[in-house]
Amino acid sequence: MKEQDYRLPPVIVTEILSHMPLAEQAGEQLTLRGDWQKLKEITGDGAGIRIGIGDTGVDKQHLQGDLKRVKLAKDFTGSRYGYYDQHSHGSHCTGVIGASSDGNGMIGIASSCDMFHAKILGDSGSGSTTGIAQGIRWMCDQDCHIISLSLGGGYSDDIEGACREAVQEGRIIVAAMGNEGTRGDGHPGNSRYTFGIVAVDWQKKLAPFSSRSKMAKYSGYGVNVLSCGSGGRYMRMSGTSMATPDQAGIMVLYLSYRLKNSLPLPKT
Repeated sequence: MKEQDYRLPPVIVTEILSHMPLAEQAGEQLTLRGDWQKLKEITGDGAGIRIGIGDTGVDKQHLQGDLKRVKLAKDFTGSRYGYYDQHSHGSHCTGVIGASSDGNGMIGIASSCDMFHAKILGDSGSGSTTGIAQGIRWMCDQDCHIISLSLGGGYSDDIEGACREAVQEGRIIVAAMGNEGTRGDGHPGNSRYTFGIVAVDWQKKLAPFSSRSKMAKYSGYGVNVLSCGSGGRYMRMSGTSMATPDQAGIMVLYLSYRLKNSLPLPKT
């Protein structure tokens, strides 16, 4: 099939901050979802679980702090910046899942997991189907239990094949459904091999921008989500792109709970 561009679903940036004084202030998850610290302790906080994030890269400054749980990153876009994030989207999604702070920044949902970042979307937010498929396979090679993809486009044989191979190996893939409202959805969110994610707000109401396909499997918080940005900043963003790592983080906690209690990890 003809090579095509895959792009980020449009995101809404509502706030940019240069510094977060306390980690607990950086994630509304910690205050709006009950006793998160207790849940982290019960589940093991993601320890022992490996997650792959396919996105725009990781911020160089945050890698020394909030994103220190990124164990390996690789560029599949040919960017002159390598795997460093020039866009903010990749750093934001990575932080939602596993930011691990010393008290001066973000705390992610599963901040003891190991993260592997494939830069499959370039500095402008788009990537080729070939590069995305290569990135998915690379994350599988890193033995990631879960793969999070906050991107979308038209149907691609390359990407569908990579997702199929990942699932056949027992990996879980979560992917954004897109921000087209009632006008449609995106691939691979609508693939039979992924868990397509729609966005809800903090009142658990479906966000107006969220695609709402019958192929959607789960929802995640995707409105005014605060996380890491580029240049060491923090940003509030909205979109199914934010809902996808939110749900991926929950899945990481579930798997780490099973691992902590010597239970077998589920197969897809």
